[in-house]
Amino acid sequence: MWKKESNLQQSLSLKNEELSKCEGEFRSMAGREIFNGRNSILQVLETFKQRGGYDHIVRGYHGLILENIRCDEGTQTAVEVTAGKRCDC
Repeated sequence: MWKKESNLQQSLSLKNEELSKCEGEFRSMAGREIFNGRNSILQVLETFKQRGGYDHIVRGYHGLILENIRCDEGTQTAVEVTAGKRCDC
């Protein structure tokens, strides 16, 4: 049991490192203002979750447009450049 817990802790640690790296990349790609705005929205959503009664708002938020675009690496830069500041909405 201890070994399984240790493996899970290690896996969680690696995922947290990966998340930090991705957030850093997102911050540099989107800019500090957008990153801070995104974090503010996430804090409000967390408050809504804790208070209850706001499920329709929490479930209805799907993130920034830029977070919902999926494409291969070869076209990622083209999407970012083409969208420019329009992805900030």
